Amino acid sequence: MSNMWLLGSLVKNKLSSTPSGDALLRTTIAPTMIEGGVSETVLPIQATAKLNLRLLPGDSIESSLEYLRKSIDDPRVTLKSIDKPREASPVSDIDSEAFRVLQTSIHHAHTSEQKRTCTAYCICFAVW
Repeated sequence: MSNMWLLGSLVKNKLSSTPSGDALLRTTIAPTMIEGGVSETVLPIQATAKLNLRLLPGDSIESSLEYLRKSIDDPRVTLKSIDKPREASPVSDIDSEAFRVLQTSIHHAHTSEQKRTCTAYCICFAVW
């Protein structure tokens, strides 16, 4: 998409108006496992949750954990990374051969209306 210097805020506003578009603009968090009590009539002494963070390029694991700590704002809650977390992937180069192959594939696979939408989506996704 050309003129992102001019239209970038409009594109971001439009994308952020839907949950799926908003997920392209921010680090996302999905709770994948939650454990707590042993009975539905007894409050648990302890609870754990595993969260899957999908980092936006430019965000780091540490900055995301710090955001969660500030948002939760409860000293009883501890956060830690498990396994070997990976930092966000770098932003894709829209002038690369890989992007040209993707763009060509989209153009061959879809009708003209779908082509415009898919190409705009791919370019927006690659820019942020």
